[in-house]
Amino acid sequence: MTTKKLNRRQVRWAEMLSQFDFKITHRAGSLNGAADALSRRSNLREEGHKKLHDAVLKQMPDGSLNGSRRPPAGN
Repeated sequence: MTTKKLNRRQVRWAEMLSQFDFKITHRAGSLNGAADALSRRSNLREEGHKKLHDAVLKQMPDGSLNGSRRPPAGN
């Protein structure tokens, strides 16, 4: 991290995430045209959008996470 002093929330997240071995890579917006709920801020959700709990994570063989939405009930 480049921040010299973390706030309490950042400390909690840093402690929780330190338990995992992962690599963060940037994906340009032009390569991520179908951004899913995991890449959006949940507090900016507009009415009618699906909730984050409708997202499903799948761990890929390379260790990365792939997110997708559950199909609506009844489909």
